[in-house]
Amino acid sequence: VFSANTKRNGLLGNINHFDYDIECIQITTNGVYAGTSFYRPKQKFSINGDAKILIKKSEKLDYHYLLYELKRVFLEAEFNWQNKVSDKKLVEMQCDIPVDENGEFDLTKQKEIANKYNKIEKIKYQLKEDYENSLNYKIQIID
Repeated sequence: VFSANTKRNGLLGNINHFDYDIECIQITTNGVYAGTSFYRPKQKFSINGDAKILIKKSEKLDYHYLLYELKRVFLEAEFNWQNKVSDKKLVEMQCDIPVDENGEFDLTKQKEIANKYNKIEKIKYQLKEDYENSLNYKIQIID
């Protein structure tokens, strides 16, 4: 079961049944970190009332690209305890999606951009981990 919990990738707990067996993006709709989004690969899961799922309607959309684009749009929306993610707000939001010369969604370009975002996220994660590890260093200065 996934929830609005932003730790442990949104995992709330485990149960022996499920509501979904799909690939999607999960959005937290409640709490301090409302709008936090997670990619969910195809798997069996349920969500509680503090989360929503988004399912793409076109094979020409890439979930990984959409995840990063939603994070950008949600950051601008400044979701939180008072400014919750609602269906109405989601419908009104606009995402930038690359298109090809025919005006069709450009899946190749989306994947290329998503791969770049992924590399940046890995670097940020490593920097954060290195920083947190450096807090444990003790330096002794000897005259």
